[in-house]
Order: sequence, then C-alpha cells, then structure tokens
Amino acid sequence: MTWQALSDEAQAAIGEVCRVYGAALADYCRAELSEGDAEQAACAALISAHDHVGRLAEPEQLRAWLYALARAHRTLLATANAASTGSWTRPGAGSLLAEALTALPKPYQEVLDLAVRHRLSHLEIALIFDAGAVEVEHLVAAAAHRLETWIAAVSAARSGGCQELAKALAGPAPPSRRLRTHISQHIDRCVTCQSAPRTTTAAALLQQMPIKAAPATMAVRLTEAQPLAGDVEWRADGFPPQTHTLQEALADLPPAPAARPAAGGHGNRPAPDRDEEFRAWERRSQASEEFWDRRDDEADPEARLSLRPLLPVVRVGGLIVAGVATVLGAGAAWSSLQPNPRPVAAVAPGASATVTLLADPPLLDPLPEDPPTEQRT
Repeated sequence: MTWQALSDEAQAAIGEVCRVYGAALADYCRAELSEGDAEQAACAALISAHDHVGRLAEPEQLRAWLYALARAHRTLLATANAASTGSWTRPGAGSLLAEALTALPKPYQEVLDLAVRHRLSHLEIALIFDAGAVEVEHLVAAAAHRLETWIAAVSAARSGGCQELAKALAGPAPPSRRLRTHISQHIDRCVTCQSAPRTTTAAALLQQMPIKAAPATMAVRLTEAQPLAGDVEWRADGFPPQTHTLQEALADLPPAPAARPAAGGHGNRPAPDRDEEFRAWERRSQASEEFWDRRDDEADPEARLSLRPLLPVVRVGGLIVAGVATVLGAGAAWSSLQPNPRPVAAVAPGASATVTLLADPPLLDPLPEDPPTEQRT
C-alpha cells in the first residue's frame, strides 16, 4: 500500500516509528547504499512493516524485524542500482577505522556494526539471518578480534613495526581493494603483525562512529516509498527472506582466538599451578555442551520424537531419587542404633496403678557391662 492510500492514523503511526527507528535503519543501509538510497530503503521498510505487521508473531522481536525489512529493501535497491555504493566514512571517524572496516569480509562488517553500533543482541541478529545465537556470538567475537588486530598491526607498522607491512602502506591512500586484500592476508600470516600491542577495543573504536539524527528528507521519502512485493516468500517466523546470509562466514569461522590484553593489562590465562583445575572443569562441561550440539537428523520429524529433550528431566529425577534414598538409609541406620523401649505391663481393669516419681531419674537406662546369658534349668 502506498503512502497516499493510507489513512491519517496509519500515516501518523508510521511517522512515529520513523521518529524512533528511522535514523538507525537509514544508517544501517548506508553501509551498502548511497545516502539517498539508504533513506529510501529505510522508509520502504517502514511501509512494509505497516502492511505486514500481522506477520510479527512476537512483539519483542519488533526491532529485529524492522532491521530485517530494511536489509531486504537494501538488497533490492543495491541490485537495481549497482552504482549506488555505500561507505563506512562517517563524520568524526578517523580514516584508519574506515579502512579497517572495509578490509573486513562483508559478514564481519555487518554483524560488528549491528552488535556494537546498533546495540542489537546476538539473538536479534540471529533472527535477522535465521542463524543460531551462539554462532552469531562467535562471529561477532571473530570480527572484533580481526578489527583490533588490523588496527594494531597497521599502527605499529607506521611507527617502526613490521617493515614489510610498512612498505605496503606506503602506497596511495586510501588503499585500493586489491591492496587492502594484500594487507589483510599479510597480517593474518605475519607473526610480528599478530603480536602488535593493542591499545583499544572494537567497541571503543566504533564509538567514533555515532548514529546521526534522521535527515528531514526522510519525511518526503516516505511519500515515495514502496512496500515489498506480494510474491515474497516470507519465513515461517514472519521474517522476510535474506540473501547473502552468514552461512559461508560461519562455515569458514576460525577457532576462537586466545584472549590478548591491551597494553598494560593482564591476561585471562590461569596460573600454571591451576592449569589442571581448569582442564578438569572443561572436561566436565564438555558433556553438557555436546548435548546442545545440532544433530545431523535435526530436520527429520521422526528424529524429534527421541527422548533427547527429556534427558535433563531424567537426570534431575535421578538425583532426587538418590537424595531421598540416602536420607531414608541414614534414618534407618540411626534407628537401629537406639535401645528398644521396655514394654509397659497392662493394668487389669479395676486395679489401681502406682506411679513413683524419682527425684533424679536417669536420662538413659545404663547399659549392662556384659550381655545377659541364657538361663538354663
């Protein structure tokens, strides 16, 4: 539905959503599109959100859903207009940061931008790309590590560090795509570059690129925006399908890098005398981690009928039964150690009974020193 066909109430509601999310959505699209096209994609996402709001199953997923719509429109505009190119250049941000971001693979750029600058959770990013939240977390960590390493290596090379990298950086600025690829490949395999001291983090670097306020032209672009076509095959969860997902990046994800402190900091490695303690903890936790691993037959409906989801319940039930059995056994053992009370003789009906109170009754009957022997007649 176009803007002109909307009611005044609908236009006011879309305008309010634009006030809250418009600037962030336009900034997100700016990494792939020119500034004008980025605004157009963000406005089109808001019109699509109004037309398809019934597909949103969970209200708390609204922000992730809007970003997914913006990404879908961003892809459509980028495909239709190849000349519309984005940029990481932002007012106030240094050129080195823009170069470092551009040197990252596209998926690394995107998840780092969403997680740090736009403050989306790993679950929200996973919803956009139909991926796992833990996988996204690992990808964000790898992207941050790579950005920090690139900045550290280039900074060190310009102040007397790796001479080979310094020669590569002596070329024209900003470096071409081919030169950025060469620099990234060198840093990945160079021991000197990998060990360059880090003085900052990815989060601190990206704070140099704040999201600016929405331009006034977005109100005009809303009147020109078009929603997604009716033939789009939406996902079962109500999110639009995406192209260029994270699957390839996740498949090529390197092992998690060892944590390296910034200059003057302390590492997270345990003391040598506690290595075995941490090794034992890792071995104990490995079994629980394997339980959550995705199975090869996860998509098979019959495989989902297995008792795998019930394993935690069975384990907890076993612990409860074992605990109860232990308590009952201890109670039985304690009872067996107590002396049996002497039977009280019954009083015949009509007879009187005399109770003699002792001044200082013993607390317990004294035990005989020798066990009684059987009397023989």
